[in-house]
Amino acid sequence: MDIMDFSLKREVQDLRDELKILFRIFTTTRDAIEKFISILDPVIQNATDEHERLYYHHITEEE
Repeated sequence: MDIMDFSLKREVQDLRDELKILFRIFTTTRDAIEKFISILDPVIQNATDEHERLYYHHITEEE
């Protein structure tokens, strides 16, 4: 194996490591958003007026 092959393999491994980190960040973020929306859903369903319902519904759409 020459130095070029080793360098390329190292870069590929570095990219894989970075993708694993990004995947963990994205899945954690997705899970947190889903949890947040599940907290707001009952608030939306039990809103006392249309203004309150739309206010919280808008927040969930932004997420």
